[in-house]
Amino acid sequence: MATIALDGASITLPGGWVEHPNPGGPREFRASASGDTGVLQFSQFPDDQLGWFTVQPDLAVVAVDLGKRMLFSDDAASKAGACNMGRYGFAMFRGGKFPAMFLWLVLSRDAAHLWTWLGPDPTSPDAQAAVTIVLGAREP
Repeated sequence: MATIALDGASITLPGGWVEHPNPGGPREFRASASGDTGVLQFSQFPDDQLGWFTVQPDLAVVAVDLGKRMLFSDDAASKAGACNMGRYGFAMFRGGKFPAMFLWLVLSRDAAHLWTWLGPDPTSPDAQAAVTIVLGAREP
C-alpha cells in the first residue's frame, strides 16, 4: 500500500496500484501499469466553484448531470452519501464507451473533487478497489 498526497486530498493505493503520468490531464491511477483493468482519475475543481457545490442538496443529481455532459451515457444510476472527506454524489453509467463508467463528486469542507473510473467490468475487484480508494480519501 502507498499513501499519495493530492490537491486537497490524501489516498491510499492498494498493493500493485501505480500512478500513471498524464501530462496536462487529471492525476491518473491504475491497478496495472497497462491500465487494461481500468483507470481512476482525480481532479480538484477551482476554489471559486466550491460555493456552488456546497449549496447543492443532492450531489448524486449533479454527478449524473456532469456525466451526461461528459458524454458518458444517458442511462445512469446514482446515489449520495457520507464519506471520509465529507459527502459525495455517485453516478454509474451504462451503455457508453466503457462497460464501467463511474463518476464521483466528493465535497469536503475546503474543496470539491471529481473522480472517474473507466474500465471493462463494473464488478471487477479493481473497480471495487477504486470505490474504496475514493470513499476512503482523506483531507491532508
